Amino acid sequence: MKNKLKLLVGALAVTAASAQANYLSDVDITGGFVMSDLGIFGDGNPNTYTLTMSDVSGSATFQIPPVGTSLSWTADGSLDLRQVNGAPYPSPPFGTPPLPALPLVFNDTPIFQGPFSFLGFTGSNFSFDFDSETYTNTSGGFTAPLPGVPNFLEISYSILGDDITIDIEEKGFVNPAATIGTLLAGLDGTLEGLPDGVIGGFFDIDMTVKGVPEPTSLALLGLGLFGLGLRRYKAKQG
Repeated sequence: MKNKLKLLVGALAVTAASAQANYLSDVDITGGFVMSDLGIFGDGNPNTYTLTMSDVSGSATFQIPPVGTSLSWTADGSLDLRQVNGAPYPSPPFGTPPLPALPLVFNDTPIFQGPFSFLGFTGSNFSFDFDSETYTNTSGGFTAPLPGVPNFLEISYSILGDDITIDIEEKGFVNPAATIGTLLAGLDGTLEGLPDGVIGGFFDIDMTVKGVPEPTSLALLGLGLFGLGLRRYKAKQG
């Protein structure tokens, strides 16, 4: 019986190791973009704005972990944003010379650590191929809490062919000056050639985001699998 139990523990350990596989999301897309309704311009609401991405090519895949899964997230790749005139976008802080320019390059850069808290996903794997125009979902939405602050974003998207429309609403911000929309509106003020409340240009995203389960998550997973296996083992013995 002890030998069988040892074999069971070993099998569960292997299962736990395989079950803790990393969560990988890969985005390799290019196209044009317009961010509109920034600040009070457009719809008059400083907490809502819309991102429109057009003539998108490439593909994107996402692996969504269960809510509450404790992970360490890293990013690897690059983000290149260009203005309508082809010049690189300045990076924050806006108005403080010298203004660093995009692209941003990430080399296994830590971006977040802690429980996964995005709500509203109805699946765990999503695939979007803009070259063949085949998608897991052509519309959806989710709630994205912001790390370290009691604020969140309500995000909804729709895809039509090679165009993406993403509507964003900011909620829970006590300080209006601390919103992402205010930051984008500040960027709007540094650019020329576009109407008030609008920024736009071209983007090239080639990035992999990896979520690695933290030790606590692995321990709980291993204990859960061990308990389940032990229960089945006792049931067979009884």
